Order: sequence, then structure tokens, then C-alpha cells
Amino acid sequence: MPGFMTASLGHTDEGPVQSRSPFRLPLPSPKESYMDWAKS
Repeated sequence: MPGFMTASLGHTDEGPVQSRSPFRLPLPSPKESYMDWAKS
């Protein structure tokens, strides 16, 4: 999913999230961390 790769840039398939995304740095587990945040 492209969203996982672009999440570190502050963008996802759903649009820019840099204003509220704490995941702008590389994560040890991007998929789980991003999905967990996205669903919250």
C-alpha cells in the first residue's frame, strides 16, 4: 500500500496529514503503527 511508504513524508492516499501525524520519522513497524493510528 502506497500510503505506508508516503506516511513518513506526511502524506497518505487519503491526503496530507503532516499537521497531525506524529509518524514523520522512520518507524520500526510502520504498518502496525500507522494502521493503529489511522483507525484511532
